Amino acid sequence: MGMASDSAVRDMEQGDLDSVMEIESEVFASPWTRDLFDFELRRTEKTMYLVAEHEGKVVGYLGAQLLDNEIHVTNMAVTGRARRMGVGSLLLISCVRRSVKKGGRWLTLEVRESNNEARAFYELFGFDPIGIRHGYYTDIGEDAVIMVTGDIRDRAFLELLDELELSRVHRKGAR
Repeated sequence: MGMASDSAVRDMEQGDLDSVMEIESEVFASPWTRDLFDFELRRTEKTMYLVAEHEGKVVGYLGAQLLDNEIHVTNMAVTGRARRMGVGSLLLISCVRRSVKKGGRWLTLEVRESNNEARAFYELFGFDPIGIRHGYYTDIGEDAVIMVTGDIRDRAFLELLDELELSRVHRKGAR
């Protein structure tokens, strides 16, 4: 089967930070610092940080802040060798499932306006664009598209998630 079907998602730990920092540097032009990840990991009542592991190696991660009913996805990245293999889907599905258990009602995030691939990916998961944050990405002054889901506890949303999970497991080469 594909990488995602052979991968597991778990809570990020301090010992994962070397791998996370490698992915962060590989994927982002302006990566987060180790100190910022360290700070976020210590705020367990206010954050959710997950890693996807494949054959004992961290191949992706997702971070989110818990803001009452809102779960705000702060960052998500998958290493190049694991892209389009279902790891991103696995992480986002795990985030949504955990968010429902924590009382979340919707997810929000920002994505670079130029990142059409990521925007299309999030739209598959029921995210809709609702606005722009001008100059949000300070490295080049790029705008961010604000995206939000509907109620993640809604039957239709949960059915969409089930369908995505099934297609991810059965479709080789899924993101």
